[in-house]
Amino acid sequence: MLLNTPKSCEYGCHLGKTFVGDLILLSASVCNLQKMLAICDNVVRQLDHILFNAKKSFLFKVGKMYKADLEQLQIGNSSIQWSDNRKYLGLNF
Repeated sequence: MLLNTPKSCEYGCHLGKTFVGDLILLSASVCNLQKMLAICDNVVRQLDHILFNAKKSFLFKVGKMYKADLEQLQIGNSSIQWSDNRKYLGLNF
C-alpha cells in the first residue's frame, strides 16, 4: 500500500524495488517532495505499527542549485534536515 500510493500520485521518480525499512523518494521539486512525504505519513498513520523517524532521515539536493537554502520539509510534525553529504548503503551522497 505505502509503496504504491506515492507512485500513483505521480509527484516523483520511480526506481524499481524498495527494501523493508528503507524508502527513497526522488523529486524534481521541493514542493512535490513535501507532498510525497505527506502522503507517506498519512498512509503509515493508518497502519498503526509503522512510524517514520525524521532523525534518521535526510534530504539532499543535486544540480546547479545544490547550494541554495531551502525550506525545511516535514514528515508528520517533525522536520527533516538537509545534508551536504551522507553515506547510505555504502554510497556517499
